[in-house]
Amino acid sequence: MTISIDDSVHGYCCLPLMNNMVERFEIISIFNLTPSLFTEICEITFQNNIHIEDWIRENDFIELHVIRQAGQRYTCFIKGKIIMGEISDFIEGFELKLEFPVIVEQSNCRFSLIGKREELYNIIKKSKKDWKIEVLSFEKYEPANKNMLDSLTPMQKEVLKQAYLNGYFNYPRKINPQKLADKMGIKKATLLEHLRKAENKILHRIIK
Repeated sequence: MTISIDDSVHGYCCLPLMNNMVERFEIISIFNLTPSLFTEICEITFQNNIHIEDWIRENDFIELHVIRQAGQRYTCFIKGKIIMGEISDFIEGFELKLEFPVIVEQSNCRFSLIGKREELYNIIKKSKKDWKIEVLSFEKYEPANKNMLDSLTPMQKEVLKQAYLNGYFNYPRKINPQKLADKMGIKKATLLEHLRKAENKILHRIIK
């Protein structure tokens, strides 16, 4: 089931990140989510004349890395403290799964929920009392492989993990390819090949 909620009523967890600077905020995938932290891939479209540095200063992120840029649209890796809203807390009270992407535009939040028909009807009935909710679609869920890391080989995953943990994606980099390769006990060319293939596979899943 795909629904749209007027986010100005209470506020979903993404809304505080908008800050009147962002035109569109899309969470593409969350790698890990705890009660206090999130790590996600997202695509952010900024308003004209807004720079990403201005937005970063307004938000308390632990890490933010730009993966891709096209004009005012940025694909980013973000790690930060979760800002839980009343709607996200409400969803947790049902036996439902939130499916990505989650899209926020102009105080409107759109996302899909997966679950049994009874639970979906229950959340619609209860949420209409408190929020401006619109059901956009209701269809049978066909399971699909949503994890973009599943397409990577074990070596590609390990190289990507070590590159991240050792600050290879930081700006400026904390480690160069040669030192990372030495640390992993492989050749520099081998490391770069696995890293390039891993990045290409992930970006293909994001922008296809």
